[in-house]
Amino acid sequence: MAEDDYVLENLGAMNSFVSSLTVNGGGTYSIIGNDFAGVSIASGQSLTINNVKEISGFNGNFINNAGTVNIDNSTFENSINNNNIINLNTTTGKTTTFNEVITGTNGTVNINSADKAGKVVFNADVSGNKLTQNNGEVNLNAELTGNIDILGGTFVSNSDGTISGTATVNNELGRNTNATFNADVTTLDQQGGTVTQTAGTIGSA
Repeated sequence: MAEDDYVLENLGAMNSFVSSLTVNGGGTYSIIGNDFAGVSIASGQSLTINNVKEISGFNGNFINNAGTVNIDNSTFENSINNNNIINLNTTTGKTTTFNEVITGTNGTVNINSADKAGKVVFNADVSGNKLTQNNGEVNLNAELTGNIDILGGTFVSNSDGTISGTATVNNELGRNTNATFNADVTTLDQQGGTVTQTAGTIGSA
């Protein structure tokens, strides 16, 4: 992208002849939906979104995903429906932010591989997806309805960051796992790492 992209029609299904597509905003440019519908990713397809300043203005979900979505250092003002895999590999020192909900059915959200230690911020509810944090930093500022495995890095749930599911904390990856809970957790399964509770009620596994 060399400038802000103002969408002029419904994006619809990703072209069946295209197996992968990468969008790079250079950290400066945005995608503005102009009240049009977002994009659908089919099984076997992948969409990569890097360094997009802001994605906003779509009518409904920006992404309906049945394939694979890869995201780095981008901000979402529209919702995502994920029924397969999202990889949030945020570059160290950068932040990926979700200001609208992530929904789905049996979706998977993987947060940061070994060489990525950036921050991921959830400012809106997440449901229908299992989260796995492998590295970096996660701030949960809204409700997670589902399970999360915290296997490396730093996790913080703030006062609205209720976890209606199981939070598993483990240091199996050797990345100094630290989890701080400031809201209710239905079930905590601590298998390793450091856990701090400053507020809320936590149920035991």
